[in-house]
Amino acid sequence: MIKFDKPIQTKSGMDIGDVWNKLQQCWIDYKKAKFDHDYKNARNYALQIRKFQQDIGLKQANFPELVESTVKQ
Repeated sequence: MIKFDKPIQTKSGMDIGDVWNKLQQCWIDYKKAKFDHDYKNARNYALQIRKFQQDIGLKQANFPELVESTVKQ
């Protein structure tokens, strides 16, 4: 078991556990939006996912919603 004396902060100053939980929830919401063909919300969740990934130093995922030619209005 890993024990931490103090919380680990990310680049934005947030606790890494909080960012990780938000990242997981965004993935769930993104997949639900894709299933529901809600492209506007899928795009918003994709942007949030990339922001959280950058904050904790993960490689940023590629999303088709972020390519202008594939965004459905």
